[in-house]
Amino acid sequence: MIKLGKVYENLMIDVKPSNSKLEARAVTIIAEITGEEPDVAAAVLKQYGSVKAAALALLTELEGDAVHELLAAHGGRLKAALRSATAS
Repeated sequence: MIKLGKVYENLMIDVKPSNSKLEARAVTIIAEITGEEPDVAAAVLKQYGSVKAAALALLTELEGDAVHELLAAHGGRLKAALRSATAS
């Protein structure tokens, strides 16, 4: 799972928020990764639709399609996308 980019810092980040329980788990994961408050994490999750994209947006200055494009460029791997964003 680590090699597939589904784990970040011991957290399973490839959660699909398809019901209220998984949405709450996704918000908790985003808040833990970024240090943001849960209400902020929930709003950004709603905006971007995934834990990876929301975390990337909150940890960088990227917005909109740039977030999804950077993740796609790195095969959906959050850690690689973060390294790339902070190296720029």
